[in-house]
Amino acid sequence: MGSRWAPGSARSLVAWWKEDLTAAVNQRLRKGEPLLNLAAQEYLKALDLNKVKGPVISPVFKERRPDGSLKTAPVHAKMARGALVRWCLENWIEEPAGLLAFGELGWEAENEPPESGVWLFSRPVRE
Repeated sequence: MGSRWAPGSARSLVAWWKEDLTAAVNQRLRKGEPLLNLAAQEYLKALDLNKVKGPVISPVFKERRPDGSLKTAPVHAKMARGALVRWCLENWIEEPAGLLAFGELGWEAENEPPESGVWLFSRPVRE
């Protein structure tokens, strides 16, 4: 998606995909059904979140530093998103609350799932 190539009359590859991808997602969602967003930010731009017909829940993975601050380690966050997808499929997770049991690679939810928006998962920083 980082390509500068733009097909047809679209200004970018992201713009070219946005309408069709959003329609395809909406076609598969039941009204009000949450969409679990585990896409990298680069690819998420190809979806019009304002037109998705259900709430969008976006897990964010941050490591807790010894001083208590939280920081995203991009490589670890990418691995966490992949682990969460695999875990959801292996455990037949159908509702956001089911993700509270996710504990792969030391990650755990900081709180209950939100109706929509960002959902923080954390773990102690790994050296």
